[in-house]
Formats: sequence, C-alpha cells, structure tokens
Amino acid sequence: MTDKIGMDGEIPAAVREAAEKSISEARKAVERMLDMTRDNMTAAEARGASIRADGQAISQKVMTFTQANIQSAFDLAERMARAKSVEEMMRLQAEYAARQASNASQQAQELGSAGARLTESMIKPRG
Repeated sequence: MTDKIGMDGEIPAAVREAAEKSISEARKAVERMLDMTRDNMTAAEARGASIRADGQAISQKVMTFTQANIQSAFDLAERMARAKSVEEMMRLQAEYAARQASNASQQAQELGSAGARLTESMIKPRG
C-alpha cells in the first residue's frame, strides 16, 4: 500500500490516520490553550476584585478624613463665634492649626500606606 492517492481517488488509510491524528493533537492543543486562557481570566478577575476593594477602601478613608476635617473646621468656627476676645480667637486658631497639622500627617501616613499596599497588590505576581 502506498501513501499516494490512487487513480480511483481513494485516500490511503495511512494518510487519513495521519490527518485524524493531526486534528486530534491540534484540538488538544487548542483546548489546553483555552484552559490556560480561562485560568488567566479567572486570576485577572480575582486580582481586579482585590484591587477594586483596595481602591474602595482608600476612597472610604479619604471620605472619612474629609468629613472629619470639615467637622473640625465647623467646630472651630462655632468656638470662634463664641470667643469673648481676640486673644481667645488666636488661641483657638493656633490649637486648631496644630491639631490639623497632626491630623494631616497621620492621614497622609495612612493614605500612603494604603496606596503602597494597593500598588504592591497591582504589581505582585500571583501564585
């Protein structure tokens, strides 16, 4: 038996078997590639969810800090409105400025740490 198409147009069994084997191997390779793609998509979705959650936590911190700072400013305004002297107003303003400087430092440190964690989670390879 030869591997050539006969005069009658019949394809030899060895050629058909080789074609079937090639198609089967190609199908398996594509299925492996699709499985890897699915795994990568699942990992990317999980990473995206984690990054999104970290981002939302940072946004919530910013909102909490903003609300606290606004409340502090209104508290100062109310105290200053009740002040009986310029000296008292100056003292209230100085206390407020010192408190806000400390708060700003703490808030910046917390946001910086949260931002660093977010950045790390974005670039850290997942295993």
